[in-house]
Amino acid sequence: MKQPPRSALILLIAALQFTYILDFIMVMPLAPDLSRSLQFNVQKIGLLSAAYTGASMFLGALSLKFIDRYNRRTLLLSSWGVFALSTLMCAWAQNFQQLFFTRALVGASGSMALSIAMAIAIDITPPHHLGRVMAKIMTGFTLATVLGVPLVLTLSEQYGWQYCFLLIGLLAVVLYVYTYFKLPSSNSVLDEPEKKDASAYFLKQPNIIRMYILQALNQFSAFLIIPTLSAYLMFNFAIEREYLPYFYLLGGVVSFITIHTLGRIADNKSTDMTLFLGTTIYATGLFAFSFNALPIWLTLVCFVAFMAGNAGRNISLTTSSSRIPEPSFRARYMTFQGFVRDASITLASVLSSTVLNTQNNGYIENMPILIALSLLTALYVLYAHHTWFHKK
Repeated sequence: MKQPPRSALILLIAALQFTYILDFIMVMPLAPDLSRSLQFNVQKIGLLSAAYTGASMFLGALSLKFIDRYNRRTLLLSSWGVFALSTLMCAWAQNFQQLFFTRALVGASGSMALSIAMAIAIDITPPHHLGRVMAKIMTGFTLATVLGVPLVLTLSEQYGWQYCFLLIGLLAVVLYVYTYFKLPSSNSVLDEPEKKDASAYFLKQPNIIRMYILQALNQFSAFLIIPTLSAYLMFNFAIEREYLPYFYLLGGVVSFITIHTLGRIADNKSTDMTLFLGTTIYATGLFAFSFNALPIWLTLVCFVAFMAGNAGRNISLTTSSSRIPEPSFRARYMTFQGFVRDASITLASVLSSTVLNTQNNGYIENMPILIALSLLTALYVLYAHHTWFHKK
């Protein structure tokens, strides 16, 4: 099979990223709709995130021994096929337990598919272009918030939340078919027998361990807040349900600009600088959420700052991380990075559900505790990245 241009492969991977991210994040803004329809407490939405990332973490751990030894095209198609089917299954969930189980299937398969896709992207990209390419791929994340979340919120309000899962599932099927016909066979880049216990070898590299710690803490700080943010806006800040799509739309547009701007700065200057900028914006927006009495315009500004700042932190660490692995360990590196990320998101989601308490009128208590913990963690990531990597 003739390999398509690199730009076409990057576009495909960005589309896979868009679908995967939208599938993951849309459950959180849909929390009020899901809780009413399936009759569960809104604070349990964090457990759905935990099911998604926990299953992903488990499969990621199992795959470390073989993921760099098999054809990447075959692994991508297999895992993405399960992702598409299990997303469609979510539309038929009748209660919280069934949705919990199907979300676990989606998380396990989708995370593996994205790990392989990211490994392919790094394989075909010159090191000095990684910041720009990672920004293009992360456009999928931004479009998920700019277009995807407002779309699914409107679709859920007009027709029901089930149609959101049907839409994403059908999109995943279309991408599966395109990938099947367009993605060339991609074997492991290893040309010689694998070192004995190679997983242990690459996990002993200091910079790999340090980056995993930063990635884990970065996701932990964000997902203390993200799962219940839409419900928090509605019940604590009195934002009408009909306005939520506009919040996510504007937040996504600004995040899109932030990602591409900081991606170029990361290539031309340093990821340390972009991480500082992203963290500052993130912390400013998040801190303001500790005050419940804010006018709607200021609430919108804080929400946009939170989203854009978090996007800036993500592109900074993603670019920095993509420069670390040796070619022979790329898929394994990305898979274990996904394992670490999912473990931290699972822990944050469970902790969030445990700390928060919901009153009968929907008002969410104890959010300032999570905000403080998130701020401290984000600041530590900034400090540790500067200490560990900026001196080089």
